[in-house]
Amino acid sequence: MKKTAQNYRRYSFLILVYLFSFSSICYGQSQLSKWHLNGKQIDFEIDPPIVSELPASLSTGFDIGASNGFYGPEGDLLFFISGQRIFSKEGELIDVLLNDTNAGQYQEEGVRSEIGVVPVPGSTCKYFIIFSRYFDDEDQTLSVELYYSELDLTLENDETSGLIGDLTPTKKNLSLGMWDSPSISHTLGFAIRKTNSVTSPYFLYVVSSEDEELGSGDIVVGRVRKHNINSNGISDQAASTIIHEQIGSSANGYFPREVDLSHDGRMLVFAEGSALEVVRILHLDSETGELDTSFPGGPIGGFSVSNFISGHEFSSDNNFLFLSLKNSGVSIRNFNTGMTEPIDGSEEYDESHIELASNGRMYFAGTDNLGEYDLNTSTFTPNAIQGLGNNNIVTYSDSENSPYKTLPDQIDGFNYQDIYVNGIEMECCSAIAAYEAISYEVDGGLSQTWTAGMNPFANSPIVRVQNEIRISNNSTLNISGLELQFAPGARLVVEKGSTLYTYNNTLMTSTNCESTWAGIQVWGDNQLNQYGANNQGKIILYNSTIEHAVTAVRMYNTANSDAANNETGGIITAIGTNFFNNARGVQFNRYVNTNTLGDHAGNLSYFRDCTFRIDDDYRFDERMDGHIKMWGVDGIRMYACTFEH
Repeated sequence: MKKTAQNYRRYSFLILVYLFSFSSICYGQSQLSKWHLNGKQIDFEIDPPIVSELPASLSTGFDIGASNGFYGPEGDLLFFISGQRIFSKEGELIDVLLNDTNAGQYQEEGVRSEIGVVPVPGSTCKYFIIFSRYFDDEDQTLSVELYYSELDLTLENDETSGLIGDLTPTKKNLSLGMWDSPSISHTLGFAIRKTNSVTSPYFLYVVSSEDEELGSGDIVVGRVRKHNINSNGISDQAASTIIHEQIGSSANGYFPREVDLSHDGRMLVFAEGSALEVVRILHLDSETGELDTSFPGGPIGGFSVSNFISGHEFSSDNNFLFLSLKNSGVSIRNFNTGMTEPIDGSEEYDESHIELASNGRMYFAGTDNLGEYDLNTSTFTPNAIQGLGNNNIVTYSDSENSPYKTLPDQIDGFNYQDIYVNGIEMECCSAIAAYEAISYEVDGGLSQTWTAGMNPFANSPIVRVQNEIRISNNSTLNISGLELQFAPGARLVVEKGSTLYTYNNTLMTSTNCESTWAGIQVWGDNQLNQYGANNQGKIILYNSTIEHAVTAVRMYNTANSDAANNETGGIITAIGTNFFNNARGVQFNRYVNTNTLGDHAGNLSYFRDCTFRIDDDYRFDERMDGHIKMWGVDGIRMYACTFEH
């Protein structure tokens, strides 16, 4: 199951060229360019940002809990998460995180305060999903546990659906640590940092409220741990480094509703104190990621604020810290002056996470909208992003305090495009490619000609098809020297009376180096002969290649058994064409041709100088089912064709 070296290098080179040209016209991508909010998508590449619906399977819907999503090199959605459920970009359910209905009331409600997504180092198709859950033990003790799973977009979800992407079986719901507390206000938060380290490309910081008595009589009421993230996984609690712990009475501790890092990774901020009125800042070493003991005044700092802290976010230059304070609204801490000033009119956003978008503006969540603060003009706009409902702004509650609003967690200061530019030659998958064609129909009885430099898809030399290309109503499509890449399950349909003509080294293949596609269907009418101009569908393949299809060409309609038997009679002419690594080459179903007098006549289809080959690039688990399969047909001619294994 590998792509030939020549094709693989060509694919990687084209994507790299496209990525470099793409990055020159977009934002710096230090943040996600689009956000997923429980069924809605916000596009920050457009000004003002646009809200749109995301697809979702009617059978699954969305979950309660935090939400997040991830986007590819061309800004296209790869997958999204709502509470416990992971969805494909088409809205189909991939899998459920911690599908455990017996874990207690908090787990049943799908409650989580944050969901983090980390690209697996060295991969363009795998992602670590970090999440927490709260649940009641049998003794009614509240526990919080931190987990991660690996989502692999190269895996086939199951054998029948054609859905690509699944959780890696050996890296599914792995515990990073559990914390128990007799107090219902037990809390946990985390933040992710990109590093320059080869052995640990990312750090995960976990801030926990704890209640542990030490032998000395002291009580640990809060800890900050640093976990290492590399291509093999994430270190668990036992292998983590405790970079700081707070000693005090059980009335104090760490209570993070959100944990954030500055964009240079040198400041970690979270809430401290039973009243949530202290902003704690840890100063970190730029290399080791642990406390910076050389920092003037010491590595542990902070300041007091007026009320409970729900969220915070650093500006990209690290000079300002935005804070949402209960009953007050949003305030800004200026590190240059040491002053904290409220934003007038922001009271609605007093219990919200805060996130910086790729357009350089801060956003806060209200009941059904997002407020916006423009750092360039120092202006605040309430209700800046509307079109959001109560179910889109996800709330989280820790039982002792009122609900607050969550926003998608990001790796602040991280250029999300780097994973594709630096990793594309290591791995490729169809999910990272946006589609030039979702579905396209050649209609109206006209003739269209597509070439590598002139086609309806921005004149792209490679056209990726998500669902279908269809030629209908006695139309003709001529394709010269173009590469068509089809997603899993995608197909090309030539209806009765229409014609497909490919030549000049046209290639029809799958969208990536591991997947397959459905193939071509040529429809006909078994009640009509093959001599009438529009009686049957026709396909003429000249110096072309079809590869990695379930069936390269079916001479019938697969819609149902009647169609497979009745819509036969299409004509295929193949000259100098390659049929490589298809599970089935060409299949004919029952059809008897007649001449204009009604007498029996042989089928008009023929193959000349064609090569049918299976080699090491064959991608199907099952055995190849035949190069040419014929049932109930006669007269099909083959001249000087080669059949190879």
